[in-house]
Amino acid sequence: MMKKSQIWISAVIYLGLGIIVLTLVISAGVPVINKLRDKNTVIQTKELISQLDDNIRKVVNEGPGSRRQVRLFVRRGEFTIDQFNDIVQWKINTKALLSEPGMEIPEANLFILTEKTPVKDEYETKMWLNYTNYVDLVLVNPTTNFIGNYDLLITNVGIQEQGQILPRVTIEQI
Repeated sequence: MMKKSQIWISAVIYLGLGIIVLTLVISAGVPVINKLRDKNTVIQTKELISQLDDNIRKVVNEGPGSRRQVRLFVRRGEFTIDQFNDIVQWKINTKALLSEPGMEIPEANLFILTEKTPVKDEYETKMWLNYTNYVDLVLVNPTTNFIGNYDLLITNVGIQEQGQILPRVTIEQI
């Protein structure tokens, strides 16, 4: 009878130790996994924004009538096209420090800025393309935040102003 109770006590102690070890591993591993996930999202979105920029610039350079279709897949964050200021922007709040806070980093046509938020150890990372004085962006069917999967048609419609054809690019969700 004594041996059976010792076996049960040992089993409960081993089970308790196993739960404690598993809890420690999970509590240490989840933040690391979240930071890696955020870094991966930023890298993928940076590639997506660069692809979008390449297509907009090709359409502008080819002249009125030029078109390109682009697939836009944004997993997280806030992706917007500001047609009034001619800016394409994406931002995300993350615990991963992705660049030096407060320093604007230019990468070709892309700008990256990380800033601290009021929440401890949380940062807001922004990436944007600024087309001011380059092209007039017009959203055909305005969307406030592109999250998910979208097919976009980018078209250079051009506008005639004072005898010159100036670049105007429409972005239409298809």
